[in-house]
Amino acid sequence: ELVEQCIKARVKRIWLFGIAGSDKKYCNLEQKCREHDIALIADLCPFMFLPQPGFIHRFHGGIMKILGKFPK
Repeated sequence: ELVEQCIKARVKRIWLFGIAGSDKKYCNLEQKCREHDIALIADLCPFMFLPQPGFIHRFHGGIMKILGKFPK
């Protein structure tokens, strides 16, 4: 329902936290976003992107950067 509301509102970026996995409904969300040119950020902790995150969030973000998986 949230993605449908975003489509109607012409939102171009959606951040959905906590949807990891290969569950079919989540794959459908990704497909629906692609169909409507919506950039989907899925299952990345938003705290990693704060200016001064706590240690665990800095650590998590740092590991992702080392592995080349930190989004731009």
